[in-house]
Amino acid sequence: GTMMAISTALMSEKECKSVVGFSGTIVSDIIQDKIKAKPKVCIIHGESDEVVPCTLGKFTHKFLESNDINSTLHTIPKLEHSINLQGVQLARAFLNKVFKK
Repeated sequence: GTMMAISTALMSEKECKSVVGFSGTIVSDIIQDKIKAKPKVCIIHGESDEVVPCTLGKFTHKFLESNDINSTLHTIPKLEHSINLQGVQLARAFLNKVFKK
């Protein structure tokens, strides 16, 4: 889901205000020359994720920053490929900040 959400938001003609991605990455060589929009992105990734390793979340964050895209990365110790309460709270805080609640 994260790969599709971030890629779609970056390549879209219509601007998307923000994207929250849990345990995901992007295929940078496919979208590198197709970036049209720069939404705020929040990546939340478990450090114990063996399905999509946390290193890919870190890579995605660095890729976004290198393309002048506002990116926030939160890693959660001992979390596998899952979403826990801390992740939900981080996502909520991010969205509240983006939408000024």
